[in-house]
Amino acid sequence: MDITAELREAAAGLKPGDCIASAAYSPEGAMNALELMEPKLDPGFHPAPVPVAQRIKNGSLPLLTLTTEQVVAVMDHLIALEVRDWMRYRAYVLLPEMLSPQSLL
Repeated sequence: MDITAELREAAAGLKPGDCIASAAYSPEGAMNALELMEPKLDPGFHPAPVPVAQRIKNGSLPLLTLTTEQVVAVMDHLIALEVRDWMRYRAYVLLPEMLSPQSLL
């Protein structure tokens, strides 16, 4: 979908110095963005991992109920990806090795 015309029309209505931002944006918040030990704002902060059982219990790790057909489809797709990667490995790594002049002697 090409939205070039809509973007040009919207940009034509802007004056120098105008700011496009969401309602949640505040300049004060942007100025104070680096807060230590705040997971969203501190790139070096890594909170302790929460065990899977606890995440399932508190609902932060949603579980999907899949039908047998859906599980088979997912497994089929994963196996197809594995085979594709294995074939790429054979084509790019092993085949040139097998066709090298040293291997033909």
